[in-house]
Amino acid sequence: MILWSLDDMQSLLSHFRFDPQVSFEDGECVIHLRELNLIAGGEGFEEALDELIELVEQYSADYIARFAFYSQTDRAAHAPYVARFALTEPTARRDLFVEPPSFVQA
Repeated sequence: MILWSLDDMQSLLSHFRFDPQVSFEDGECVIHLRELNLIAGGEGFEEALDELIELVEQYSADYIARFAFYSQTDRAAHAPYVARFALTEPTARRDLFVEPPSFVQA
């Protein structure tokens, strides 16, 4: 067991960035989150993003509750992404999916 502060954990996990793939077709927005193999949709980007956040919240809760199971599957590599999401304040989670690419300097 290792004991790290929340700030240290967030810093360690910061390079596990989400790269949602967004597409628009026939009045619908679809977001594919390859890092967790989840897909959300809606009439517009905001609605699809809301659905994605809800899906990631549900998936993360299940992943953490059943970690022993998931760590033995092809989804073991999801662990750092689940941890990054779970350790982010709920009010800041939306920002995880709309970060500028890491090569862009703010």
